[in-house]
Amino acid sequence: MATYGLRNHEAFLCTLEARDGVTVAIIPDDTKTGHHIAYPHPAHWVELWLIGTLTRPKLTVRANEEYGAKTAANWRERRLPGTPYALRHAYAIRCHAAGVKVAIAAAWMGHSPDMHLKTYQKWISESVHRQAWRELQSKGK
Repeated sequence: MATYGLRNHEAFLCTLEARDGVTVAIIPDDTKTGHHIAYPHPAHWVELWLIGTLTRPKLTVRANEEYGAKTAANWRERRLPGTPYALRHAYAIRCHAAGVKVAIAAAWMGHSPDMHLKTYQKWISESVHRQAWRELQSKGK
């Protein structure tokens, strides 16, 4: 979820595939926003976390929302900070900070640019704004 910006159910339903030297997540049609391809960011997390060799737990669910409920319950039982969805939010912010265009990041996350801005703009911190401004100033010199 952190590496690819996936929703809870997408983490259980996606497949990983090597394409042109990068391991992408292929999200199937039967998800909230349908088929799309997610790229890892940062890419080295794929190897760092040995993604592709991880075993997903077997869950019996009737709807995608149940993946989310079970993931959140497991998160709470383990007393992990925040929520699983925070991993998705952090991915969006990392993409923004790295200069990924909104339309591209939105496509990787399976939604429209408008939804992306509406959802993630509020999570962009002052330090990210300051860094963007510094980069803008250095281009003007």
